[in-house]
Formats: sequence, C-alpha cells, structure tokens
Amino acid sequence: MNSLVDKLKNTSLSFRIISGLILGIIVGLFVGERAAVLQIVADAWIRLMQMTVLPYVIFSLMAGLGGLGKQLARKLAVRGSLLMLLFWVIAFIVIAAFPQAFPELSSASFFSAHVDEAAIRFNPLDLYIPSNPFHSMANTIIPAVVLFSAALGIALIGIPEKNKLLDGFKVLIEALTRVTKFMVALTPIGVFAIVAVAAGTMTLAEIQKLEVYFVVYIVAALYLALWVMPVLISTLTPFRYRDVFRYSKDALITAFVTQNVFIILPLLIDTSRKLFRDYQLDSEDTKSLPEVIIPVTFNFPNAGKLLSLLFVPYAAWQSGTPMELLQYPSFLLTGLASYFAKAQVALPFLLDHQKLPQDLFQLYIPTGIINGKFDTMVSAMNLLAFSVIGTAALTGHLRFSLAKLIRLGGLSLLILFVTVLGTRIFLAYSVDTSYHKDKIILSMSLRQPVTELTVYRNRDEVDISQRRVVNDSRGMFEQISESGVLRVGYDPKRLPFTFFNNHDQLVGFDIELAGGLARELGARLELIPMSFETLATQLSSGEIDLVGTIPLSAEMLQKVDLSDFYLEGALSLVTADYRKQDFSSVANIKALGDLSIAYTGPIEYIKHSATRNYPNQNITWTAITDFRDFFEQEEGTYDALLVEVEIGTAWTLLYPSYTTVMPESATRKKMPLGFAVAKGQHDFAANLGRWLVAKHATGEIDQAYKYWILGEGAVPRGRRWSIMDDVLHWGENSD
Repeated sequence: MNSLVDKLKNTSLSFRIISGLILGIIVGLFVGERAAVLQIVADAWIRLMQMTVLPYVIFSLMAGLGGLGKQLARKLAVRGSLLMLLFWVIAFIVIAAFPQAFPELSSASFFSAHVDEAAIRFNPLDLYIPSNPFHSMANTIIPAVVLFSAALGIALIGIPEKNKLLDGFKVLIEALTRVTKFMVALTPIGVFAIVAVAAGTMTLAEIQKLEVYFVVYIVAALYLALWVMPVLISTLTPFRYRDVFRYSKDALITAFVTQNVFIILPLLIDTSRKLFRDYQLDSEDTKSLPEVIIPVTFNFPNAGKLLSLLFVPYAAWQSGTPMELLQYPSFLLTGLASYFAKAQVALPFLLDHQKLPQDLFQLYIPTGIINGKFDTMVSAMNLLAFSVIGTAALTGHLRFSLAKLIRLGGLSLLILFVTVLGTRIFLAYSVDTSYHKDKIILSMSLRQPVTELTVYRNRDEVDISQRRVVNDSRGMFEQISESGVLRVGYDPKRLPFTFFNNHDQLVGFDIELAGGLARELGARLELIPMSFETLATQLSSGEIDLVGTIPLSAEMLQKVDLSDFYLEGALSLVTADYRKQDFSSVANIKALGDLSIAYTGPIEYIKHSATRNYPNQNITWTAITDFRDFFEQEEGTYDALLVEVEIGTAWTLLYPSYTTVMPESATRKKMPLGFAVAKGQHDFAANLGRWLVAKHATGEIDQAYKYWILGEGAVPRGRRWSIMDDVLHWGENSD
C-alpha cells in the first residue's frame, strides 16, 4: 500500500489529473445520476481553490507594479496595448470565420417569457469603479478590485521608501503561493468529482440539441489553443513549441476541467517564470512582470472569453436568419465593448443589438457545461501567451521577424480555411438539421388527463335542452355542481391555448385549466367549439359556461363579464423570416408605406394599438378565421399578422419560415387574459378570479404556463442511462 502511495507521489500532476478525469468518467457512467452526491466535493474543492486567488491578485499587483521603474511601467502600457490589440484581431478573425461552417437550417422556438423585456444594459461604473473597495472584494467584483490594486501599485512607483512595504507584500505572496500549491495538489480529487457528476447527470439529448454549436465552438477553441497561441509564442520568443506545452499542460488541464481561469492565475504566473528560468533568461523583471501582466490582462476580454461571441451567429442561424459578413464589424466591435462585463450580461444585449429574440439566450446556459471548458483553456493559453510575449518584449528577449510572421499568418489562414471547410462538410453529413418542433408541439398531451370528457366538433351536436339557465337565482358554481357538467368553449386554432394534437386530442393551456376546475367541482367536462363572433351569444344562451384567455378590454366588457386576468400577454406582428428587418422597428415599418395586416379577434382592441404606434400608416385590415389563411397565403397577400405573441410564436413552430416580431420603439400593448362568462354573471366571474388566485398560489398556473407556452418538458426527460442499472441490473431503477 505504501509503495502504491509513493508511486503516486512520484507521478506528475498532469498524470494524476488525467487519471482523476478518466476515473470520474468511469464512475459517472457506472452509477449514473447517483453521481450527483459528489457535487459537494466538487463545490468544496473549487471554493478552496478560489480562497487564495483574490488576495494573491491584490498583493501581487501592488508589489509588481510598485516594484517597476517609471520607464518600464511606461513600456508595459504601450507594448501591452499593442499586444492586446493583436490578440483581439486574431479572435475576431476566428469568430467571423467559423460561423461559415454552420449547415443550412430552418428553425423556430417556443415563446419566451423574456421576449418583451428590455435588453440588459452594461454599466461599466458598477463593474470597474469601486466606490467601496472592500465591498468589491467581498463580492468578488474582480475588475474593480484590480483597478483599486493597480492604482495603489502605480502610486507606489514614485515613493522612495517603498521597499519595506513591498518586502512585506512579497512575504505574503510567498505564503499564499504555498497555500495554493497545497490546494493544487488536491486537483485530481476535485477533477474526479466534477467529471463524475457531469458524466452521471448529462443526457445525450442535452448534447445533441446544440451539437452544431458544440462542434464549431470546440474546433475553433482547439485551433486557437493548440495552434495560434503556442505558435505565436514560439515565433516571437526563444521558447520552442513543445516546451510551451510541456510547461503549461498542468495549468491548461486544470483550467479545462475546472472551467475556471481565476483559480489558475498563480499557476500561469509560475509557468511563465519557469520558461524564462529554464532557458536561463530569468531576472528580477522576468519574475515580477508576470505578476503584473496576468492579473491585469485577466480583466480584459481575451480570446477565450470572446470566443463565446460565436453564440450570437449561432443564435441567428438557429432562428433561420444567418448573419451576413457585412454585419460582423459592427457586431464584433460592440461585442468587444460589451465583454468587459460578463457574458451573461453581454449576450442578451448583443442578441438585442442583432435584432434576435432574447429568449435564445436560454440556449446559452447549458452550453457552458461543455464549451466553457474549452474557452477556459483558450483563456489560459491566451493569458500565458500575453505574459510570455509581453515579458520578452520588455526584457529584450523578443525575436521579431516580419518574414516569419507573414509565413505564420499565411499558414494560419490556410489552416483556418481548411478547418472551417472540413467542419462544414462534417456537419452537413453527420448532423440531422431537419425540423422537428412542429412534431413536438403537436405531440404534447395533457399532463393530467381528464377522465370524464366530451369533445364536440360541431355546435349542432350539443343537446339544446341541456343549456344552462343563465339568469337562474342559483349561482353558476351551484348549477354546475348540481348538473355535474362544466361546459367550456374552445377555438381549436388558438395554439397553444386550445388545439388538437396529432392524436386528435383537444389539448392546451386552457384545456388543462378547465380540466382542473371540472375535477374540483366534481363535474364532467364538455368542450364546445366557439368563435369571437358567437362568443357572447353562446355564453348568454347558456350553451357554454365560460371561455378562457379572453382579452380584458372595454369592447369585450360590453358583451361579457370577465374574471381577473391570469395571463398577461402582448400583441406582436408575425411576418416572413426574410421580412423580419422590415418590421423590426417603428421607423422601418413606417418606411414600408401601405400595409396589409391580417387579424383575428376583437378588431377595435387591436386597431387601437396599431394606430397608436403607426399613426399615419395606411393599413388595410383583413379579418381571418383560420390562421392558416395567413401562413399558407399566396405571396404578397398579407404583410403581417397582428396577434397575441404567445399564439403567434406557437404557430411559427408549425411554419418555421415565419417569425414573431416585437418592433423596437413600439408601445407595448399588453393583453391581460381572463375567463369570459355571460353578461351579468358578476359573482361567477369574481369567484373564478378567486379560484385563479388560488391556482397561482399553488403554482399550478405557473407549471401549466411553463409546459404549454414556454415548452418546458414538451420533450420528456427520461431516466439517465447507467451501467449499474441498464447493463448489470444492480440498481433500484433496473427493469
């Protein structure tokens, strides 16, 4: 046993990390979702690694900058800026090139609750200027902490009696380094836990959903991390390509597995020093400069961080409107400015800037599980390249050859072209880009089936003698309970509220609510077709008791009584994908001149909204009774469809060549939706409102909303496959 421990101690850290990674994969695949219990080990290790980094950054910046001479500090500012510009240009070329590998695609997405929200705006003051440095430290606002530390370090440059303080800082840095090295020794354990959890809980469906983005992103990351960055180091410095990898592999593997650049900053600084030391080029400057360069550049957008900008062209491709090359300069410059903040802040803003639905940002969140590991590796290599090349430039070890750089640039562009072309060919043949979301929405079923249910396809089928007496002295709830029947009106074309699925079952958000109400009243549910034209008559005659998702408007209140609203929808325009830009803003719409707009529902309510936003527009309004009249129109019949955004988005799932637009600068017309009952049934409407409040409180309406409107759970998530359950049949989940 002791000999085994001794052998493990004598192995390299890289070997132990890779062993932990492989063992984690094996354990995760073996036990499946049970591996989630190791999450606490993974979280504990990451916290331990983070513990010393912020103090290390603070003291190393103050000591490193404070120890510089004025001339060297000036050179660092000038040459560092030029070097950073070079890395940004390289990243921009890669980000513009790799979207060309996306194959052809038609697409659409479920409605997002964030579609009507304003873009998140980047506020540099909150991020960079620390009104209270201690608050910034406590909340790990790293750019603000760096600014504070750098300001103190620069102030120390001109102070004569600074050495005693700097010596104290160096002692603290050495102590922090020792603690960090101990934590790094625990890396194989942390890696094992992280990988086991990922391998045990991630499903193949989660990976397949974004496989095009994953493939393009990973290839781009490998191109930068394995070719561009290390070759640039070996071209501009005395260090050989293989030595760059040999010295950096521990930091790169740790960055890849942990998905955290912050915690490996001390490792990168140490790697930079080792290169100069082992090539016998070390000096006081080669020791101190990495302590300044790496923490400072960490807070600027680097190639790894900028790589996630690829998500915006991917989102455009996914929505069926790929970005054109002429759009990239503006997009990349805006992206660079935005990425001084976090990607979670920048990407929604950039999606809005490119006129893409912000709900696509939801796709970005799960990509971090895989892509985050690769962009972290690129970030680590970028920081190391910046440190090594920058230190070489400031200490006289830079080897600049224009001829070599031109050869490197030409070869790199050739490799880039071949890589992008090869990736496109691979994706075209290996990835299924056929459209399936129409099948997904039409395969949705009620989450809790209604056992006692009658669906009428035609009003003539309804027994007239069974109509409710609307003006009866008894309350409607009492009448429904006594008769044992709840009659609800439906329009089969109002996806996702009421529609027939591909099993010919009437389903949707309203049907689920109506089924719940019928169960609580102990009544059989009867569903009877209706339209906006016959709605008031059917309610007042007692043919139906209520109808769901009716707009709470003055026009409707003249005809029916309405409960309190339970959904807050909004009006939107639906148009062909290629005309999305035409309707993206009020200014663009006004420039179109005459318009032909189709509509369903109460026209006065809709026209009021449109004429307020486009007061001088000549609009021809055309009522349609079937949404297919718009989506299957002859070219040029209608310019757009004005409809509730939830309904419009659901229909674009069936017709992905159309898209839903919320025009920029337009006054948002909210559409509160509630139950409609017969005129004069105030008590019934009020009681329905109270029932809806109760359903909100229990979360039932929220759950139905997520399922039917947002599409969450539309594709059922099955149990995670594992060797233990599905091969050896040892577990409780075994068949």
